[in-house]
Amino acid sequence: MTTVPPGLTPHILPGILREIAEIAGFQAAVDLCVAARGRRFYIPARSRLTKNHPLVLAVGWRAARLIADAYGHETLPIPTARPVLRAYRARVLRTAGYTTGQIAMILDMERGTCCGWPRHPTTRSGRWTRASCVPSSTMRRAASPG
Repeated sequence: MTTVPPGLTPHILPGILREIAEIAGFQAAVDLCVAARGRRFYIPARSRLTKNHPLVLAVGWRAARLIADAYGHETLPIPTARPVLRAYRARVLRTAGYTTGQIAMILDMERGTCCGWPRHPTTRSGRWTRASCVPSSTMRRAASPG
């Protein structure tokens, strides 16, 4: 588990992941999303949690108990949330000091697509827009040769 970079909030997550983020934290929602990979995920009652249960292995003991309290005995459809996870990974890499070119290479995407993601997760409308995410200094650097 990694530390959540500043500026990422549960509102960027889709559906059930947003609810899980509000209950157990943003990192737990991201970890569950990665573990479930777009499949349905059974949440046992809190009394049935063990240290080897897939939920505990995915999100940790504390977060698993919080999720089990809220959704015990339910099977939840966990979305893949690919765009959000890609933006999340870009922000983690940006926080770690990677350049835009390195982030694009690691995430297997075009440099122009990812250069704005680590800056601001969404605009007021909740949609990604390159113009609102990339400061002019970054655009000048991207346009300059070298």
